[in-house]
Amino acid sequence: RLLEVKKSTAEQRWAVEDLQVRAGAALTDLEQRREREIEDESRAVVSAHAHAKLQEEQHNNQMLVVEARRQARQLSEQQTAAAATRSEESRREAQALAGEEVRMMD
Repeated sequence: RLLEVKKSTAEQRWAVEDLQVRAGAALTDLEQRREREIEDESRAVVSAHAHAKLQEEQHNNQMLVVEARRQARQLSEQQTAAAATRSEESRREAQALAGEEVRMMD
């Protein structure tokens, strides 16, 4: 009877030890999965920040292009207006010279 109790006690101890090993392995596995999840979440956050920064830079570049085009259009309009003014001044000078020549010929 004593041998049976010792055998039963040993089997129970082995069962408890086995359960402890399994629980430890499950806990280790759970901790590793959680660490991977945290790393994945961290990478996702970094990626989201990088994507947001990239979009901000693209937007800023688009605004620079729009501003450059506006300035180019404005410069073109100023040059066109200046050329028209010079052309008008040249026409007036030519008319004035022609008028003087006619008066001198009279």
